[in-house]
Amino acid sequence: TGAGFDPGLRHGGSGRELCPRAGALPAAGAEGQLLSVLSGAWVFHVVRGQLEKGRDLAERFLEVAMAEGAGHSGHFPLGSSLFHLGRLAETRAHMESVLAGDAGGPHPALKLFAGPDIAVFSRSYLSHVLWLLGNVDQSARASREALHAAQAKSHPFSLAIALDYAAMLHLFRREIAEALARAEEAAAVCREHGFAYYLSM
Repeated sequence: TGAGFDPGLRHGGSGRELCPRAGALPAAGAEGQLLSVLSGAWVFHVVRGQLEKGRDLAERFLEVAMAEGAGHSGHFPLGSSLFHLGRLAETRAHMESVLAGDAGGPHPALKLFAGPDIAVFSRSYLSHVLWLLGNVDQSARASREALHAAQAKSHPFSLAIALDYAAMLHLFRREIAEALARAEEAAAVCREHGFAYYLSM
């Protein structure tokens, strides 16, 4: 599971066309289904480098998630999209909103992409954002917290994410031995569980 295999990728393009236009909120009880469509379409565009389309969908996802009372999950896709657009301060705010409202897991529409603990993915992103903003000590702490949380969950996908992002952070810091060690740990988890996307990183 995870980004290595996402059934939503097969239908994401058509899913985007099915999404209601901005300003037209779904009928009561339909938000969960719409969030699944939006999530699949968002991943579809982001992994293809169509970042502005992804951001548009992420904004819509947040709008619907807020209406459903799942705003903490809703901030994650938008924070991720803004990160890849280089809008770091906004990314930080959205990822911190995820963590501030985290209730133990993501909305079901994000579980296939983010794993069972959205806080792990958010802290992993945040570690990179903080590094790029020059907050070196906070960055390292966020990475450690992501790893500890993933290990406590004992969920392979969350652990693969935390290890991959930690390896990249060590590389940013020019800590080559540490980067290689984390990368090897991540690769072992990814091979065992078939996480092709994160194995390629």
